[in-house]
Amino acid sequence: MSPTERSNLHRNYIGGFERGERNIGLPERQTHDYQRHGTTTLFAALNVLEGTVIGECQSCHRHQEFLRFLARIDQSVEAGLDIHHLVLDNYRTHKHPEVKKWLAERPRYHVHLTPTSSSWLNQG
Repeated sequence: MSPTERSNLHRNYIGGFERGERNIGLPERQTHDYQRHGTTTLFAALNVLEGTVIGECQSCHRHQEFLRFLARIDQSVEAGLDIHHLVLDNYRTHKHPEVKKWLAERPRYHVHLTPTSSSWLNQG
């Protein structure tokens, strides 16, 4: 599998696809070819107790965008709440030194990384 094919399997991206022509006279089936219409990265945080979601789409999934999203969570959460559990996949962005520094400065956040090569959070 080529690096391009592998990157298309990563579920942090939401892509728009356009399928190719269908065969006339045969039962309707999905074709194997498609045209990509770009991708986006979805950052989302779920408040389990209240059932609210903080979410945003970004064009990139770098540590800079992730830090901006963490800051948004930090501003949205009450200061009196002591513990926040962040369940993240093992994407490199989540382990960047700047992200680790941000989290170390805010001990009320507890990070839980899913096992490497685990995709249970990415199933859709």
